[in-house]
Amino acid sequence: MKKILVATSNVGKAREFKELLEPLGLNVLTNLDLPEPVDVEETGSTFEENAFIKARAISELTGIPVIADDSGLIVDALDGRPGIYSARYAGEPTDDVRNYIKVLEELGDLPFDKRTARFFCCIVFVGPGLPELVTDEFQKSLAQCTPDEKNSISHRARALKKMIEKLEKLSEESGAALWQS
Repeated sequence: MKKILVATSNVGKAREFKELLEPLGLNVLTNLDLPEPVDVEETGSTFEENAFIKARAISELTGIPVIADDSGLIVDALDGRPGIYSARYAGEPTDDVRNYIKVLEELGDLPFDKRTARFFCCIVFVGPGLPELVTDEFQKSLAQCTPDEKNSISHRARALKKMIEKLEKLSEESGAALWQS
């Protein structure tokens, strides 16, 4: 079975990626499967830069093709914040509830119709000797969706499906195996 590593230690995100990639006949690994944890500092100023920083570092370390993402919430009234800082917006340790509370506090008494926001996800692929690929996807709130519905329409799932299309096209064009066996 061919290997690909998803650059995440987030159990929920790992499950989402596995559900979408394993049907392709891939052995999907994550940071949690590595002998030693890999913590890559995200020093980029965009979602794409951060995703590439993670993917390149982990692929170089492991020699395995890597898919990495960076995603977050973009709130229009907050000039795009929290953006790339979404996971740690309220500080360390990361906490989704504290992040949501901080966003709501910053919005103050702004009318509901002015509280527009969207999720953004950038997914990249990096593999030894292979072209680097990138996909982006916007999506509105998914708070009302079941996990299965979310996987079918989520910002991350949609971006990953676009990445899968690019990987399949690259494989056809190059006639080369993209993943390690």
